[in-house]
Amino acid sequence: MEEENKVPEDGNNIPENNISEEDITVSNEDTVSTAETTGLAAENKKEEPKEGSSVGTEIFEWVQALVVAFVVAMFLRTFVFTMVYVDGQSMEPTLHNAERMVVSRLSNDSLKYGDVIIFRPVNSPETPYVKRIIATEGQTVSFDYKKGLVIVDGKTLDEPYVMATIEPDRFGDFSKTGKSSEVVPKNCVFVMGDNRNNSYDSRYDAVGVVPINDILGKAVVRVWPVNKIGTSFKDIER
Repeated sequence: MEEENKVPEDGNNIPENNISEEDITVSNEDTVSTAETTGLAAENKKEEPKEGSSVGTEIFEWVQALVVAFVVAMFLRTFVFTMVYVDGQSMEPTLHNAERMVVSRLSNDSLKYGDVIIFRPVNSPETPYVKRIIATEGQTVSFDYKKGLVIVDGKTLDEPYVMATIEPDRFGDFSKTGKSSEVVPKNCVFVMGDNRNNSYDSRYDAVGVVPINDILGKAVVRVWPVNKIGTSFKDIER
């Protein structure tokens, strides 16, 4: 933070009254008396700054502090973190409707499986979605249609965070098009909601894989409701 500009107090820079030898030898008493009075006035001015000037300086400092605080807050909100409100049930039981959480904007370069992210879907960029990363670039995603399970790189995922396994008619465009698997493209992630049977996600072509550039941030911690403040997204409550 830049150092605040220091404003000198009124009176500190008042020059000394210089009395020349000519002033001392003047015989007019009124003139001498006036010079003495001027010197006293100057001294009083040094010791007691004007009340109006002091109040003005204090107000300026308060305004300056508020402006700096506002700029810092906007910087943090834009580039570091923001607060989001959950609307819907697609991430239950991990996230519930009306919960609030802090989202970090600095995590896009280190995203991994299991992270809960907020992103702008191509089908509805004005309405951000919240989902969980299931696979990252280069990984292959497929499904066990009979058991309703997710398979990544040939291994069935152990997913204690889901509401339930996927129902036969909830595999999206994978089952509709007969797609057996999908390789996640470079700089993209494959996402799904934890409420697998009530989530519009990468299983559907309208959403598809999510480009890293469309990700707004990674969910870090809950701040609402009160009984969940500070909890992470690995604390599953059914």
